[in-house]
Amino acid sequence: MKYFLTTLLFLFSFSVFSEEYIFEQYDLNNNLTQEGKVVAIEKSTDTYKFEVDVTGVNYGYEFTSTHKIADGFNIWDIHYRRDVMGISIFTWQIDPKKYSVGYETKNIKTLDKNHPYFKSQGWVFHTKVKKEETLSINDKNFETIFFHTHGERPTGPTHPGGCYYNQTGVIEVLSWYDKNTGKLLKQVFDKRHCTPESHRLLTKEILSIQ
Repeated sequence: MKYFLTTLLFLFSFSVFSEEYIFEQYDLNNNLTQEGKVVAIEKSTDTYKFEVDVTGVNYGYEFTSTHKIADGFNIWDIHYRRDVMGISIFTWQIDPKKYSVGYETKNIKTLDKNHPYFKSQGWVFHTKVKKEETLSINDKNFETIFFHTHGERPTGPTHPGGCYYNQTGVIEVLSWYDKNTGKLLKQVFDKRHCTPESHRLLTKEILSIQ
């Protein structure tokens, strides 16, 4: 009986505190280059375990990693502990009571100090609540808060950590958060070339809750 109750409690906890996302990555020509799933398991109020299983045209990866979720607006990657890059995230969770349409800030931190692109101190970011809207995912409707985030860093050797050709120098992120819980429901994370070639997409990464 004790074993049964323990197992039941574990299953209940998993169903309540875990979410599954579909991950897709596209290239400049809108070709699907990677796809898979990301399961986020809440271990505590500020720590998540991520189970990632992605296949791709050139390579795939499967791993489990644990990340602390920082307060405020931030950029970081879900990645295996031996890697420095993975699936890029803008702010995993928000407090929905704090944000209304028109809110904006430049106070955004990059958390991965070993990341080849986001470790640069030259980044300038800006995020804004553009609107509240109903988002439909797999025939489910969610009331959401929609953020648009832009970031860029200077180009060339005259700037510390400057961007070079074929590196990520500009990002555009679209994020939808549940209006009641503040959890991330969907994210579109574009990584673009350095200016003046920022119109050229490197990758488009999409996470959508299931």
